[in-house]
Amino acid sequence: MSSEKRLEEILIESHELGIENEVFQIVNKISSENPKINRIDVYETALKLSKKKRNKWFIAQNSFVYFNSRIW
Repeated sequence: MSSEKRLEEILIESHELGIENEVFQIVNKISSENPKINRIDVYETALKLSKKKRNKWFIAQNSFVYFNSRIW
């Protein structure tokens, strides 16, 4: 797969998940700290970190809802 195609897939996935802004922020941070890293690697890393953060947020939200529903 070409790097342009992989980058396009990463951007589409991040948009579908609603985390594209966070991905871009992480990409900018990684790129500024390590300018020699491959662009695709930076975007893949940013997507993985954003998805991980998003999943932790959903788990926390669902635990809160479950906890509150058991009280009542």
